[in-house]
Amino acid sequence: MLSSISKMLNEHFNKSLIHFTELEGGWSAKAYKTETNDGIFFLKVYDKEKTSTAIWTSAIDTYMPIVVWLHNNTGLKNRIVCPILTNGGEYRYEDDRFIYLLFPYIEGYTLGKKPMSNEQINEIAEIIAELHKHGAEIPVATDTIKEDFTVPFCIELRAILLSLGPSKTNETVTILKQFEETIIKNINKVEKLSDKLTRENLSFVLCHTDVHGWNLMQSDRLILTDWEGMKLAPPEADLFAFIGNRFWHNCSDDFMKIYQTIHGDFVVNPEVLDFYQTRRRIEDICAFAQGLLYEKNIDDSDRKESLYHMTHECEALSK
Repeated sequence: MLSSISKMLNEHFNKSLIHFTELEGGWSAKAYKTETNDGIFFLKVYDKEKTSTAIWTSAIDTYMPIVVWLHNNTGLKNRIVCPILTNGGEYRYEDDRFIYLLFPYIEGYTLGKKPMSNEQINEIAEIIAELHKHGAEIPVATDTIKEDFTVPFCIELRAILLSLGPSKTNETVTILKQFEETIIKNINKVEKLSDKLTRENLSFVLCHTDVHGWNLMQSDRLILTDWEGMKLAPPEADLFAFIGNRFWHNCSDDFMKIYQTIHGDFVVNPEVLDFYQTRRRIEDICAFAQGLLYEKNIDDSDRKESLYHMTHECEALSK
């Protein structure tokens, strides 16, 4: 990895690698603090052999121009991070095995599993409220990221459950069988909501869709990172993480108080909220199950972490 990163930085970013350190981060990609002759940068590396990589990287060339526009033209300046372009003016470099994204390095820490302080709750509410001021009217194409409420992972997860015959026994299979009835019930619910919401006339805004502690950096200000899931969608596509304390515990009231000082007319649509909260659980269970069952090179620490998170999501569906 060291030699490939060094060669990549030199040939495609005109930077000579001095030292790099792997950072703790999310499960979609590896993250590195990268020290070069031109300064310190944050390098994100997606492994093409991971089943989730195609999902997270397919829209890079669509969402990155929007991120850059938001940074340069809205109150989100210095609240989000723009990528460093390659020598060819691209947002990423890609080789046979990996996809690389390079960003300015932020001095600070990732929130991760830490509870948010009152000040941090206020800041993330302000960031999301500012983001939701903008929609399809911006002078950057958004049509390809418009929410269509499709749920292909429901089909994929149902197929996985159907494939779990009595001869298959491992930790992943045991967990999925234990929660199979609950998972199927919620798959059916999400598919029905998907069909219904597709036919409704809903207001769409720009949404991050993946707001959690691993995508929040605390520097002198709170910074929202990792925009792979950006969509033009109902506000609930972001707010589901906060409303009702189902995802981010004990900050719902404080968050919404700040949010509604900017969006005073906003009223939560319960069905849209239910769709996004349940869809996220199902989508994550599917992604973890696929990784555990089908990835060939998953190491023991990743396997244990994926099992933990998959179990947590299954238990949350049961509540």
